[in-house]
Amino acid sequence: MKSESDEYKNKFGIVIEDIPSNAIELMSVSLESLLAATNNYKKSHVGVLMSYGNHERPMSQTLHFSNYYSTEGLWCRGCNQSRDASKEELESNLFQQLVFADYFIHMEAGQIVPSDLFTQIDGMTRNKKACCFGFNGVYAVLKSAVRNHYYECGSYKDTEKYIVEFSKSKGLYKEL
Repeated sequence: MKSESDEYKNKFGIVIEDIPSNAIELMSVSLESLLAATNNYKKSHVGVLMSYGNHERPMSQTLHFSNYYSTEGLWCRGCNQSRDASKEELESNLFQQLVFADYFIHMEAGQIVPSDLFTQIDGMTRNKKACCFGFNGVYAVLKSAVRNHYYECGSYKDTEKYIVEFSKSKGLYKEL
């Protein structure tokens, strides 16, 4: 039976961007920090996509991460994408898989989040939705804000930058 408090927990959709010139182990660093954060939260409320360029990493390496972290209870998938597609198409392919989320997070492999990330955000949004939360250069951005500004900004990074600046100017930004 679902508890009343579970119904009001935020949901998070996370994209971890692989940097092919960096060590593949950096993906594991980010995934470990997210796994620790979900251990303090409701795992079914967090989804992670690892974004790779087609043929930039051996399939055995990328599939290992999906399999391992999924068995640990973290909803985790790898997405191999053609670098020939437009930025908008690549980003749409990723974030459309995370439509369940209330907040989007985009990270580069190697970046980490605090183990109480999701519980902190939940605590701060009980009475009011904040538009954006920041932590060491990683941002949790309200999905509706991304959807409202993405096409005018042209890319996720530009949209995120706009929302961070706007949120700070309106008192809707929280640093964690």
